[in-house]
Amino acid sequence: MNNRFLVRLFWGERRETAAECAHRFKTSLERLAQLAPEFQQWYQGINGPGQANEEHHLDHTQLTRFIEEGRDTVAPPKMADELGFSVRTWYSYGDDELGKLIVHCGGYNHGPYGPFNSVILNLPDVNPRLELDEIFSILRALIEIWEPSWANIWNDEIMDAVPELEVDAPEMGWMLFLENERGPLPELGEAFKVVQIDSGNIIITGEEPPSSERNDGIKHLHQLHSELMAAGVLGPVND
Repeated sequence: MNNRFLVRLFWGERRETAAECAHRFKTSLERLAQLAPEFQQWYQGINGPGQANEEHHLDHTQLTRFIEEGRDTVAPPKMADELGFSVRTWYSYGDDELGKLIVHCGGYNHGPYGPFNSVILNLPDVNPRLELDEIFSILRALIEIWEPSWANIWNDEIMDAVPELEVDAPEMGWMLFLENERGPLPELGEAFKVVQIDSGNIIITGEEPPSSERNDGIKHLHQLHSELMAAGVLGPVND
């Protein structure tokens, strides 16, 4: 089981050009570089430690070309346009450790399984590299840039602990963001901290990550899931 945390953002149909996606992508790399030293340099075309790589230059024209190269080249032109763009970039930390940022944007024909417009960022190990405040700042920055329907801080242990929901529906996390369009949150218990931002609310389930070693953390995830389900705010993205 991989218990490294991911920052995950998801949203529904949103037709965007490569240039528009590149603007969000560029802003993401700039903001992340301000938030943690691990995010100072980003690379494309890297497959592992020691492999040849090319550093991203934060030039909008170059990044637009990079995004355009993420269009599906096998699908028919109309379908490829509907699917949007998929790209990934890498950062390194420690001796032989890699993290990655995966972006799927511009998809606008939402079939039963997607396209799932999304941003996925692998975080460095939480302790001692990143603490709660830093992770919250990373999550909030990416939410402000990409404007998702929902987002979370998530790992395999959380996935195994919480019931599966409908396809495209929000999943529980150490932190969970729900956009305002989903409706008002219910009154949550004292275990949870709710931070309001312009586009919605970020729910923090505890000072430390939920873990099987901390039964209260897993219990809080189940409690949050039940309360949000009852309030009707966990529907699929495009409902």
